[in-house]
Amino acid sequence: MPATSYQAAFDVLPAPYSQADYSLGRRTFKNCQSCHTITEGGRHSVGPNLHGIFGRTVGTAEGFQYSKALEAEDFTWTPERLEEWLDNPRGYLPGNRMTFAGVHRPADRHAVIAYLMVESGYAAELESGSAPQQYAPASEPAGDGDE
Repeated sequence: MPATSYQAAFDVLPAPYSQADYSLGRRTFKNCQSCHTITEGGRHSVGPNLHGIFGRTVGTAEGFQYSKALEAEDFTWTPERLEEWLDNPRGYLPGNRMTFAGVHRPADRHAVIAYLMVESGYAAELESGSAPQQYAPASEPAGDGDE
């Protein structure tokens, strides 16, 4: 699919991801590709395959051996959680094995998360209405996800 089609797919995403730049997200994700794949049914590498990450409980990608720190956690990956994680992976969850320093610029984080939302099937789920209601775009800001 051409980049312009993917950019249009951002329109269904919740803010601030709907305003992100697809090309920036794709470029930023290149930093992630040395450890992660994103294709459906893709293999795990140093890190788990990220297809279907949104709505998945942390530490549960089948066939991937997680750190004890991630195995001990019990939260669901949302764009907001990933936003916090990518800002500072080591600080967000001490004891995890991710050596990546993080994506510190908010525009880059928004873009790579939007890219992941489109590439991992999340945007298609939103369009079809099959994504969990708590992740659907809303006119009011979403809560912090700890309900």
